[in-house]
Amino acid sequence: MKGHTGLFPEYSLSPRSLVYWGPISEEARSHRSWYGASPGDLHTLFAHCGVGTAGTLPSLGKKLMYAGWGDRPSHSKPSVSISRLLKAESIGARVQGKPGRGFQACDIPSAYPSHYRMHPTGTAVRLYRGFYPEIRTWFMWCRVYVPRELPLGPFPAKVPGKYGRYKKEWPTQPGEYWSWLWAEQAGDTVKAGCDVEPIHGYGWYRMTEDSAWWVDHMIRLRETAPGGRDGVIGQLVKAATNAAIGIQGIGCDYLKLRDDWAPGMVPVTGKEGISTRGGEWVPGRRTMIHWHRYTVMQCGRTMYRLALPYAEAGRLTAIKTDAIEIAA
Repeated sequence: MKGHTGLFPEYSLSPRSLVYWGPISEEARSHRSWYGASPGDLHTLFAHCGVGTAGTLPSLGKKLMYAGWGDRPSHSKPSVSISRLLKAESIGARVQGKPGRGFQACDIPSAYPSHYRMHPTGTAVRLYRGFYPEIRTWFMWCRVYVPRELPLGPFPAKVPGKYGRYKKEWPTQPGEYWSWLWAEQAGDTVKAGCDVEPIHGYGWYRMTEDSAWWVDHMIRLRETAPGGRDGVIGQLVKAATNAAIGIQGIGCDYLKLRDDWAPGMVPVTGKEGISTRGGEWVPGRRTMIHWHRYTVMQCGRTMYRLALPYAEAGRLTAIKTDAIEIAA
């Protein structure tokens, strides 16, 4: 399937299109998620947002989303099995190299909100080997063959690490790799000259841009915040935006940490692989985890396209979630 880009649905943002951009409860006053904001700052923040008070930053961001959803259609949450698959197998933010050894070449403020505009929606369908022209995007287990050394890896993979755990990397060396990929990541990999064979997974027939208005609204709130976009209120609006997106990545289960240990608990290990605490998986409410994972993936793709010319020139030193560093 080398070079067969028609197999891979394409949606991406051009890097150049990204923008730079009541009574307070005791819970809100004391919650650490407000980054130490004073009661006066919270009064100003809630008055500026205009949706009442909130106990945490994620809840403020969600209230702003719900308040303006209006007549837009509702979107179904993925099933428990798909939620668990996405949480277990999708790779998070792209972070490579050792930051601090070069100077910052570019930065994308509001990186996640800028990519939180288009998402898969509707019921996911099971996919197996084959060509599905009607599918808009998919998440599938793939075999990837890299025929030659690459300047920068276009796809993520989990490889064995220390203490029996896996680590994520973006392979550049020739060889065969297996990984769960989104269709857009697979398309980037084919364009880099590699072979990609999707084996099985899930796909979506439709995409939606219903969340784009919320992104624009949150950017306006930050730009018009008292004290400016980089003042206390502007930074809290930014944090509420990122928190509302990030909390969707919880999925349907979360790990509740405990100080004691009992049979059946999940061992929680430190950097040296020593288990010091236990945890147990607790069922929670389903979230739009596919929107969160799709957003993180698209942000990583943008960083790949921005960093690739510097990698080809041998100047790239690090990639962070929303910035790249290059050698002088």
